[in-house]
Amino acid sequence: MQFTDCGLSWTMGGIPKRPGKRQMLTLTRKPEETIVIGDGPERIEVIVKEIRRNQVRLGIVAPENVRIFRKELIEREETQISGGDLSCEHVMKE
Repeated sequence: MQFTDCGLSWTMGGIPKRPGKRQMLTLTRKPEETIVIGDGPERIEVIVKEIRRNQVRLGIVAPENVRIFRKELIEREETQISGGDLSCEHVMKE
């Protein structure tokens, strides 16, 4: 649970969040347990489907208008674009 007071956001753990800084919430989940992001019809659910050695399979339930990407693919495409290899239109089509 999170609440705001005097411009600072606080979590139930009492650790203040610094405005403008990205924070990481670390959770422990077992297979078939779910994390919910947001609320209402726009919420996103992340389900731990399977854990095998060093690999975790996730299921994601999100509204149709939410685009989901693997971060390493975005970073690769950004690197190629900055190097002049690809146009933005090419990245959006993949």
